[in-house]
Amino acid sequence: IDRARLASFFDAYKDASGEKIDVYGMQRFCDDLEVDPSDMVMLVLAWRLDASAMAEFQRDEFQEGMVRIGVDSLDALKRRLPSLREEASDAASFRSLYAYAFEYARSSEPGQKSLALETAIEM
Repeated sequence: IDRARLASFFDAYKDASGEKIDVYGMQRFCDDLEVDPSDMVMLVLAWRLDASAMAEFQRDEFQEGMVRIGVDSLDALKRRLPSLREEASDAASFRSLYAYAFEYARSSEPGQKSLALETAIEM
């Protein structure tokens, strides 16, 4: 993995603070990936990056997660999308993904012990 290339990959989508990809950067990221933001593969990607909040990636989450996935560019990630989709079908991975998704969805509603109906339906 080329760390400089990975940093440039993140920088293409970062917000003004430079430390995260916010909702606007996420939309551009999805557009460039040619993936709808509601596509299951985006949840799998967030899980693999261990993202702490919905619709954003912190710099360290993005960079370390992409290293774990084994990609350092948009093109490399596009080629990896089919295998990321397959991870949601694996029974063992699905359990972990499901547990992550619950916590991930709750991140949009701090302090909540359960999900709002609207959030659960969207997930």
